[in-house]
Amino acid sequence: MTDTTARRSDAKFRVIARSLLERIANGEFPPGSLLPTESELGQQFDVSRITVRSALAELEERGVVTRKAGVGTRVQAQTARPAMAHAGTVDDVLQLTRGLVFELKASDTLEPQALPAAMKLPAGRYQTAAGTQRDAAGSRLLHSEYYVPEIYGRIVPRLDGATLPIVEILCRDFHEEVVEIRQEIDPTHPTAQQASQLALAPGTACLRARRWYVNGTGALLLASCELFPTERWVFSAAIRRNSIDLR
Repeated sequence: MTDTTARRSDAKFRVIARSLLERIANGEFPPGSLLPTESELGQQFDVSRITVRSALAELEERGVVTRKAGVGTRVQAQTARPAMAHAGTVDDVLQLTRGLVFELKASDTLEPQALPAAMKLPAGRYQTAAGTQRDAAGSRLLHSEYYVPEIYGRIVPRLDGATLPIVEILCRDFHEEVVEIRQEIDPTHPTAQQASQLALAPGTACLRARRWYVNGTGALLLASCELFPTERWVFSAAIRRNSIDLR
């Protein structure tokens, strides 16, 4: 996929998000009402359901709607809350783990009914890979869990010992391209097993970084959940105010 094609595809879900936000602000869909289904929106905008989901995810992230399986997408507010966005690039995120060695500890197949709610994964089957990442000196720096859509699942058995970011391996093998990374970071504590693997004392605080890597059509390539012990990591970033442009 060329850069031009990727940008054109990436813009589709943002155009839909802006259009829906305008219609919500104008009262067509008041707070408490349900938006049309993904299938109906796909027909209205002549796009795939994957692209529609990306647009709805954008609105959910901004506090405009909530989504619940079996119910639909419900309007919560008429205006989007301001968002604070990292002034960085996809490569900035990938650089965090480039050169670290991934030690695969466990892998499994997840059926649709077993998907963890915290990972906000599109329905489907996934291959999982969990383990630690260490530096050249052997220090285990973080715990990583990856959720790989079934169509890309063949990469999982080859991940043990990988030194490239996992999504780069996936993109190389399947000729894909990461256009956007969505990220949520919050504090947490590792499980007893995770703490043992990282040689952490019980109760040690960690930052949990959940990331969703998507291609130019808004389709999920990979989701990850990584635990960064606060005693071993410091994060710094420049941020800027961002908003959905309705013009």
